[in-house]
Amino acid sequence: MIRTQTQRAALLIALAAFAASPSTPAGAAFVMSTCQACTGSGPGDCETAPSVSGAGMTASMSRSWISPGFEYATSTDMTLDYVSLSAFARASGFENPENGAVVFGNSVSRTARSIGHIDDVLTAGEGGVPGFLRIPLHVTGATAISWQNGGGSALLALECVSSVPGSPYAIGHCPLQQFNFAGDESFDTVIDLDVPIVLGQPFEYRVTVTIQATSGHGYGDLIPFQGAAQASFGTEPFAGVSVLDANGAVIPDAPISASESGFQYVPEPSSTAGVATAFAALMALRLPSRWRRRHRSRA
Repeated sequence: MIRTQTQRAALLIALAAFAASPSTPAGAAFVMSTCQACTGSGPGDCETAPSVSGAGMTASMSRSWISPGFEYATSTDMTLDYVSLSAFARASGFENPENGAVVFGNSVSRTARSIGHIDDVLTAGEGGVPGFLRIPLHVTGATAISWQNGGGSALLALECVSSVPGSPYAIGHCPLQQFNFAGDESFDTVIDLDVPIVLGQPFEYRVTVTIQATSGHGYGDLIPFQGAAQASFGTEPFAGVSVLDANGAVIPDAPISASESGFQYVPEPSSTAGVATAFAALMALRLPSRWRRRHRSRA
């Protein structure tokens, strides 16, 4: 079976390396995403495509490995805007060596991964005391995972960090929110990102989102292997942020400044109708009808 703990460790290493990349903008609003095709569990086992910058821009990457009795492929894409996302990842494989062996003497896996960052600067609340900016992301989607003589998994992860604009020191971090999948599942969950801030003072926040799908076999698994893992996630219309005090209570009518990006964090009631229509069309095209049923997942 594929080792989930190993995959998670590799993912966190990849996130840290990507965030520290010299090509990552700092101190200004930006949206950036990139894609990876990985052939193992370590960060050095991944091919990373050039990053794509700009709100609403799509990063994508597809790879295949084909030889007699050995066929693997990965495909992934991500489109980010401020507090919204649409992402897809798929990894599949077939392996049947004609050497008379009954079990595999090695481990082989393929992973499709997209990593994105959303960064902006604004001010919320007043008083100069600690508080939070709550960014609610209503994420929906589905996974489809199946295999013979191996394993498969998918992952969705979100985290954030805040700082004084231009400062290398963090005000605070949001807890990592990670969802792991091992089969056919629907997903419909509001994920609250509580960004630590100082009320009434400018702050910069960065949200990092990761989606990946992995398929493959382990040492000692029976021959042949065949499997596929697929994940597709996107956000529903944005409901707007809330300002919280240090105890997590909502502060009614707290002022929220214009953002550096120009994004409206308190949207007009009618501004999200077009986004909802476009997202519904996208998910309908990607997901077969048997995956369209939705129920609230357990976080």
